[in-house]
Amino acid sequence: MALLSFLPKINQTNVSIYYFSYTGNSKKIAEYLGKRLNVSPYEIKSFQFPYVMWLLTSFIPFFPVKSKWKKIEDNKQILILCFPKWTFNCAPVTYFLIKCPCKNLIFIITHKGWGISFYEKIYKFLCLILKKHVKMFFINIKQKKDLEKDLSEVFKSVISEIEKSNF
Repeated sequence: MALLSFLPKINQTNVSIYYFSYTGNSKKIAEYLGKRLNVSPYEIKSFQFPYVMWLLTSFIPFFPVKSKWKKIEDNKQILILCFPKWTFNCAPVTYFLIKCPCKNLIFIITHKGWGISFYEKIYKFLCLILKKHVKMFFINIKQKKDLEKDLSEVFKSVISEIEKSNF
């Protein structure tokens, strides 16, 4: 994609991509963005709990579950984070956000259609507490046939947000 040729703020030296993925959808999105930005995405890894355990943790807003990831380099100014929308909380992501030194965040959140505005408020509030600037994009993965189109649109929106923001 030739988009990057006129985007001086976006380059390998100032952008990181991280993702947490339970079913693989967020990983696909992180890889898609990584290819277009020429940045390697890194996985946030957590415990291998059964689904019901993750479901229980998702009902507790701001509840962190210990996770691990590749250290974020000090020169990274913008961090793109891809993860799924779970009920009210994605516990490994909450833990990551608490520990993450980067202050400028872009969330790409996958979902299947309900509770988006409340979820957005929860994560905006968490970022406010943590003194982090965040932009959010939601991708409805219920109809997978449109995923490539959705990703293309989100990519354009992400680029636009980075360019017009104070990052």
